[in-house]
Amino acid sequence: MVRLIEEKRKELPPEQLEQIEQGREKAFKMMEQRNFEKAIEAIEDIKIQPPPPLDLKEKAELLVNYSQFILGEYKWALDPNIAYQLTNLVSEVRSALNNGDIEVLKDKVKEIEESVNNLPELIQLLLGIKSSIENRIRPYAPNKANELQEELQIIERDCKSGNLSNFNPAILELVKKMTKVIGEVTPPDKNVCPRCKAKLGVEMVCPACGHDLTHLINQPSGASSSSEWSA
Repeated sequence: MVRLIEEKRKELPPEQLEQIEQGREKAFKMMEQRNFEKAIEAIEDIKIQPPPPLDLKEKAELLVNYSQFILGEYKWALDPNIAYQLTNLVSEVRSALNNGDIEVLKDKVKEIEESVNNLPELIQLLLGIKSSIENRIRPYAPNKANELQEELQIIERDCKSGNLSNFNPAILELVKKMTKVIGEVTPPDKNVCPRCKAKLGVEMVCPACGHDLTHLINQPSGASSSSEWSA
């Protein structure tokens, strides 16, 4: 019975913990009265509500923060025209926010979202590795995470300088090391999808529900992954 309640608790975001506490109290009262059927019903009555979707202004702010992060860290990997367009979009979204022009903001949010969802594969690859190290390794082995991030920084510096001759073997070796460390250091109870609780292994996309776990750690505070913007 307690396990069932705790499983429900794991599914809830912080703002809904009060709800599950109320459900817990009701279930325990039923258990004390030896009414186990009602206790089960009390647990099942706890409704799991998805987090509310972002409103337009919140989404705009997150997309601007994310775009600025990309321009600051990976402008060297963007086509100059795309970098210019993204820079302008950031400015236009900011202007629409400041002016309270909702109709313009809607259009510009769509444009900037499309831009960041179609970044070059090189940037997507580097971001995926970076976030895997930060999310899957650093909480359990910070020294290993530092070592892997240093290797990634060397690869990024070589790419930035135009030295791509060793890119493929270097990135493959880094991914191999990262995968090995993830398998060694991640506690079994943490090595699960936060959405459906399926076992992840070393995957960064859940094999059961398709949830993408490559959320950015090093982007500006409050920014989120593109997969969450369209939720």
